[in-house]
Amino acid sequence: MPDPAVPQAPPFVLDAVRRVVTPVVRLLLHFGITYPVFAELLKRVYVQVAERELTLPAREQTASRLSLLTGIHRQEINRLREALAAAGGAPIEKASAAAALSPRLLITWTQNTRFLDTRSEPALLHRSAAQGEPSFEELVQTVSKDIRPRAVLDEWLRLGIVQITDVGLLKLNVTVFVPSESLPAKTEVIANILSDHISASVHNLRGAGDPFFDRRVRVEGLTPEATAELRALVKQRGHEFLQEINAAAARLAAGNAQGPTHRMSIGLFEYEERESNEEDKGQR
Repeated sequence: MPDPAVPQAPPFVLDAVRRVVTPVVRLLLHFGITYPVFAELLKRVYVQVAERELTLPAREQTASRLSLLTGIHRQEINRLREALAAAGGAPIEKASAAAALSPRLLITWTQNTRFLDTRSEPALLHRSAAQGEPSFEELVQTVSKDIRPRAVLDEWLRLGIVQITDVGLLKLNVTVFVPSESLPAKTEVIANILSDHISASVHNLRGAGDPFFDRRVRVEGLTPEATAELRALVKQRGHEFLQEINAAAARLAAGNAQGPTHRMSIGLFEYEERESNEEDKGQR
């Protein structure tokens, strides 16, 4: 029997977490990542989130308090803190300066006429300024003068956002928003999308301020032909919608004289699977 002195988690929250974690576990098993490895990662996340977000004014965040908040033994808290410090103590979701600039740089490269070719497509760019021609160095400095263009270029080459042509020019990989080749790049992009989507949902569940828009359409009883038609419609309309949002974002960012202070993540998603029978549905 549960201990009445120990607060019990709301069953509906645990069920929601189970459904969210199920595809994550499917991914972990696919890559041979065992439970002990995931459990260690999860403990670190618990400590990081509690240490960062559950502070008290003018109070030190002690190991004892972190143990009370997380349910992790105090000796484990100390070990995890030491491990995090040895790894550099980087907080969760801390993006590099290059990653933080990426959305504005992509908007500029795809919307600013200075960096478009005669077909209004992202132009091929020189690495540095050459005879007044558009360059990647100019692109970065248009958005921020506080970061070295080489640092951004190295990160974008690693993620596959840009490619180097045979003549040494830089080409924007327009498909990298959901990369098709590099597994590390694809993983990073998908992780960013899911992190933002779940963060919006958690914000809405907690009732912390105005809710974010978070809606979907769910349809059952479709034939494979019908799902194919709907997928084509989603791809067409979704691309048009995101292009419209991208253009509006470029216009608004261009009028920001104070520099960036907020970021937004806006997207659409689709998913398809075979319907389960009624008994299976009760287990989902």
